Amino acid sequence: MIINTGCRTDIPAFYSKWLMNRIREGFVYVRNPYYKSQVTKYSLSPNVVDCLAFCTKNPEPMLKYLDELDVYKQYWFVTITPYGKDIEPVVPDKEKLIESFKKLSEHIGVNSTHWRYDPIFIGMGYNIEKHIEELTIHSCCEKTYLAEYGIDCKGCMSQEIVEKGIGTKLNPPKRKSLREDCNCLMENDIGAYNTCGHLCKYCYANANVGLVKENMKKNISTSPFLIGGNEEGDKIIEAKQKSWKTNKSEQISLI
Repeated sequence: MIINTGCRTDIPAFYSKWLMNRIREGFVYVRNPYYKSQVTKYSLSPNVVDCLAFCTKNPEPMLKYLDELDVYKQYWFVTITPYGKDIEPVVPDKEKLIESFKKLSEHIGVNSTHWRYDPIFIGMGYNIEKHIEELTIHSCCEKTYLAEYGIDCKGCMSQEIVEKGIGTKLNPPKRKSLREDCNCLMENDIGAYNTCGHLCKYCYANANVGLVKENMKKNISTSPFLIGGNEEGDKIIEAKQKSWKTNKSEQISLI
């Protein structure tokens, strides 16, 4: 199975110490964002976690832990955009991000590290020409509308991409995607909404700045929850987890 850390917040950038404590203890509690009393307990054992997936705008706080994370197969998205502080007020300088990205890629390999250029919007000084770069572009949840322009429309974190990243064939269970036309393996997210300190103006995961700042104060690095702890009425259910590897010894070509 895949443990995802990046759909609801940026754990590497703001909660790296908490994450490493969870990994060392071997489990994490995740509160359902829509039904607060429902809590899922996920094992973080490498025996069932086939891949740790990260999506971050700043991998630097995690770099010192990479040796310890080597027990896991990993897949990293690092978001680097052309936008300034008016759009991404707390994101570090791009030059610093690029250096961190290079160090990360050197450690875990180019197939496991991808540059995420998202979102792409037109206006406020950003035009089509400014966005065009020579690289393979993957689109997500866009059907096949962009295929005629040479864009790979199979998804940003599809099974094929993840398998190439970790070098192992997977047989994930068939599940209905939460988003139409999404072909990505992005379930089992251990993050929480309204907790990302980058405060990007386009962010879907933050409702307002005040709520984010209050929630960030509630992070306790030793808690099994990202934000706060156990609450009255909590119902903790252990997730049914197993490895998706088709064969523990089967490897795929990385070329």
